[in-house]
Amino acid sequence: MIRINLGIGPSILMYHSVIDESEDRFTTTCSEFKKQIFWLYDNGFEVISLSSLVEAIKDGRYNELQKKVVLTFDDGCKDFTSNVLPVLKKFGATATVYIVTGMLGKKVTWNRFAKNISLMNEKEIYSIKKEGISIGSHTVTHENLPSLNPRALFRQLKESYDVLTYFNESFPSISYPWGRYSEDVIHEVKRCGYQCALGVGEKMRLSAVNIYKLPRITITREMKIADYESALTRSNLERELRRLYGSILNRKNLLKK
Repeated sequence: MIRINLGIGPSILMYHSVIDESEDRFTTTCSEFKKQIFWLYDNGFEVISLSSLVEAIKDGRYNELQKKVVLTFDDGCKDFTSNVLPVLKKFGATATVYIVTGMLGKKVTWNRFAKNISLMNEKEIYSIKKEGISIGSHTVTHENLPSLNPRALFRQLKESYDVLTYFNESFPSISYPWGRYSEDVIHEVKRCGYQCALGVGEKMRLSAVNIYKLPRITITREMKIADYESALTRSNLERELRRLYGSILNRKNLLKK
């Protein structure tokens, strides 16, 4: 039997770089980001840590998660320190930044629209940790995990986990690059010691069953504040119906092939 919390939230939001000049649709402008965070607090939402969310979900305390939001930032972009952190500090909000552990201080190489974007170095990661920001793994070199052989997969997961330990991260989690994972990947993620894992999109339900494939709302450059409001104020019943509808469409498309 499916239990659906009819209220609003919780939600996990997926950001990448927050920068004004970019051709990448997965970046967000500084002004839009400020509007979004101001809107959250003006409308009674509360930003909580990923660890708090996961703990509440595991304990079945969904009634405590109404209008709760978790902020995540993939890639570990340098602009987080200048364009994101000051806004979060204004509200005392936290976030989790997913770093590509083998590319600290370098530039993005996996996205041709974002090659001008620099990644945080070790010193900058220490500085955001001091401000209460958590870090997670985005693998060692931003790999498509399901395509790797077992040895390479273990290296991407274990070495990045060890870097989180080096930075004294108390709640190690991972964000799958491009949202790609498989059951074998999930098995290795658990074996390496990660507490949870995040996907891309809202195909899965945000529940204890899906701790290693948690859904996220993707924030894109074309998303204006009205779209943001719409995404955050959908009831969980509406989200469930949208998931079921998407699942039906996918099955129909598979049957046509």
